[in-house]
Amino acid sequence: MKQIIAIAMVVGVLLLVGCSEQVTVQEPVANDEVHTFDSVPVGITHRVLIDSGKFSPADLTIKAGDSVEFVNMDYRQVSEFDNYDGRRLNEREAYEDCLANGGNRKVCDQNADAKSAEMGVRHTITFNGLIVDVELPPGASTTHQFSEKGLFQYFDTYEPGIQGSILVQ
Repeated sequence: MKQIIAIAMVVGVLLLVGCSEQVTVQEPVANDEVHTFDSVPVGITHRVLIDSGKFSPADLTIKAGDSVEFVNMDYRQVSEFDNYDGRRLNEREAYEDCLANGGNRKVCDQNADAKSAEMGVRHTITFNGLIVDVELPPGASTTHQFSEKGLFQYFDTYEPGIQGSILVQ
């Protein structure tokens, strides 16, 4: 009986060894090769402030792929400048709204002056030759990315004397 048990055990071990998969473990190989990835150049964002009736800086030189953020920081009061009818757009709108709602001229003038002082001056960023014409209320900003090289001139349609240029190299 002991022989039968011993033979059965040997056959069992042989079956286990014969039916199992052989797994080969590969050792990591030291590699002196360094992998590098080409980085995509990310453009820089430049800032042009609109303040006291001018762009600052008015003229800017940048690289293709860079962006320019235009920020309206012009909080001048209406009395400091004149528009075609003696009123700045936001003051005129407040004045006309007041009159349309039954206000008298004196009260409407005071309301419009207060609104203008609170709101500041609206400007635009308008480029010659580009389809870019953005109105910027005080405190607002807009960003434009320049992908092509060239000279791009811009101005404010409300105050055409305010001008600047972007040279993209």
